[in-house]
Amino acid sequence: MLLGSVKSYNDATTAGFWPREWLWSNYRDAITVMNGSTPCQFDAANPFAILEQCLLLRYFVNTIFVGIAVVLGVLATSVLAGYAFARLNFPGRNALFAILLMTLMIPFELTLVPNFVFMTWFPTPESWLATTFGFSQEGIHNWINTYYALIVPFTASVFSIFLFRQFFRGIPNELFDAALLDGATHLQFLWSVVLPLSKPALVTSALLTFLGTWNALMWPLLVTNSPQMRPIQVGLTQFIGEAGTQVQLLVCRRNFLCGDSGLKFKLRLRSALPFRLSNRRRR
Repeated sequence: MLLGSVKSYNDATTAGFWPREWLWSNYRDAITVMNGSTPCQFDAANPFAILEQCLLLRYFVNTIFVGIAVVLGVLATSVLAGYAFARLNFPGRNALFAILLMTLMIPFELTLVPNFVFMTWFPTPESWLATTFGFSQEGIHNWINTYYALIVPFTASVFSIFLFRQFFRGIPNELFDAALLDGATHLQFLWSVVLPLSKPALVTSALLTFLGTWNALMWPLLVTNSPQMRPIQVGLTQFIGEAGTQVQLLVCRRNFLCGDSGLKFKLRLRSALPFRLSNRRRR
């Protein structure tokens, strides 16, 4: 991928392996094509203005912000739900957990249109407050082309709930009984005992969730309609049409995406190893 990105057009369209001339300027040309005629200039008086000028930087900022927010939401909801299914006894617990697992069999594409309709119905918190208290509100009145649509639908993950539920069930009951004798509540036991022992599951869930958010394309493409709201996958997918047949610029685009399949495999492997090794030690 690196060699292809620094080749000339003629070298990129031939069968040669090594470039005859290393053109690192291809990355600059790719950014120029992506930004159009707007130059990227940093202004110390208004440092955030560069996010409006340099679209590639804006794509990265959007993706990292959305990824971190989704990871925090998934960890919060999955830890609480996983603990409830593992430690709390309530009517219909197993049936509800079975229904959750069944939702994993529903294709994501099948829920695209209903979820999109929901996004058009939901008012933003700002517009809801303005309507409730009688203030005048101009601008966005639903979740389309907002961070809410990119974050909120993914803050609950059935896979992560299953992961934490199985991990919490492996924690010895003696620890729970000792915490109850000391007068600890469920939340205190979860925070002080369970979470420190669940670092492998936390790391696994966080890494897999962030990678999934980074690679998301279909849903962000559907709910965003302005360059300022696009994540990296959507923004650089638009670049394919703008670059045309300039193969070397398309390879630069793939490098911007961190699209090395080997790197992604290593990250997924490293995210799963702590969980696997911790289970092996407990056995």
